[in-house]
Amino acid sequence: LHPIRVSESKEHLRARLGYTGTVFVTAGRLVPWKGVGTLIALIPRLKKQIGRVTLVVVGDGPERARLEAQTATLGVTSDVQFAGTLTKDALGAVLKAADVFVLNTAYEGLSHQLLEVMDIGTPVVTTDVGGNPELITDGIHGLLVSYDNTEQLVDALGRMATHHELRQHIVQRARLRTKEFSE
Repeated sequence: LHPIRVSESKEHLRARLGYTGTVFVTAGRLVPWKGVGTLIALIPRLKKQIGRVTLVVVGDGPERARLEAQTATLGVTSDVQFAGTLTKDALGAVLKAADVFVLNTAYEGLSHQLLEVMDIGTPVVTTDVGGNPELITDGIHGLLVSYDNTEQLVDALGRMATHHELRQHIVQRARLRTKEFSE
């Protein structure tokens, strides 16, 4: 783990970035197996369940144009922000300002990205594939779901967004978990 250091408070970052409501962030190369299209498709359901939500998509790739078109088709253009590729510092700011980090991936090795997010203090919802279950015990360090399982994703994201105590416990235990991967 090479921690991303962010000195600004979450509140200051949210104000600077213009974040309101519940902010979900996903990051990675925009390819089919990262499941970003599914996350975009869930926005209308999450809005009904939670209220104001924003999905910030960090990264770039061959799927970007299709994903941007999907937001227009679904009428969620104002609810999805495509941030593109960010510097480490800018990524750290976005991660710390977010309420939940979500990674709906069909394949993942041992994700340094998840370790960075856990260390920064943003709770994680991710899939139970690859190395993810090695880093995260479901309900302890984050919430694990099956890849592209819309019901599980809506449930996990909704719980994480609305249950403050759950988020606090997960963040505390996730930070302790990252110590096992420190230099």
